[in-house]
Amino acid sequence: MKICACVVLYNPQKEAIANIRKLMAFTLKVLVLDNSSSTNEVSSNIEKMGGITYVSFGSNKGIGFALKYGAEFAIANKFDYLLTMDQDSVFPFKSKKEIIDELLNNPQYSILALNYNSKNKAEEKISQVNDWITSGSFIKLEDYLQIKGFSEELFIDYVDYDLCEQFVSKGFKIGVINDISIVHQLGDPLTKKILGKTLIYSNHSPERDYYRYRNELYLYKRNRAYFKALHKAEKKNLILILLLEKNRIKKLKMILLGKRHARKGHLGQLSVLK
Repeated sequence: MKICACVVLYNPQKEAIANIRKLMAFTLKVLVLDNSSSTNEVSSNIEKMGGITYVSFGSNKGIGFALKYGAEFAIANKFDYLLTMDQDSVFPFKSKKEIIDELLNNPQYSILALNYNSKNKAEEKISQVNDWITSGSFIKLEDYLQIKGFSEELFIDYVDYDLCEQFVSKGFKIGVINDISIVHQLGDPLTKKILGKTLIYSNHSPERDYYRYRNELYLYKRNRAYFKALHKAEKKNLILILLLEKNRIKKLKMILLGKRHARKGHLGQLSVLK
């Protein structure tokens, strides 16, 4: 079984080097795709590393574009699985044998993902889920060829939800290995206590909120049943943005612009749409 690991970089910090080395201890092929507009010192050091394939796009093409490139590279080079990883996720390379065994023994899953931060508490070895994050996911490329694949039009947010919906809508399965977990950083959220209750809010930039709410509404309009829970969650998150976050007026303007673009079907990079 041949596995290609794909890491997408964007202005990486030094811990990305150690994370890539852990992937190299897991599989012989590591594809590093750099979405940075300019190369920083970390990117330069990664480019010089032996044993990887490094590709710089010269600008931020978006996570969808990079992952689509990674999938097409893996398919062209006759790999069986594509492992997708974020630059700041730590892969449990010491569990190599257990992970390989699960992939070999469970070919019925089009995506077989590792748990992250031990989020899934289910007792069974593998849980079938409706969706999962990109980082730590093994995508069965034979099944990937049966769907449209990663969407570069979404640019950043909910590219993973989109891919999962494509698989599930075709009758394919998504599974999570509960007892093997990556360490994953979910953005830079903030917390605040109000009346004894701890509230967690996203703390994204206005531009990031644009993509998040544009893509969520676009996907919800495409498949209301599948994206119902996500749509509800983003409504709650919008309240937290308006109540707790700084720069809320600009964020609200960008969110409304994103929703307007979603209704019109305007996708792609914001700088191109403006």
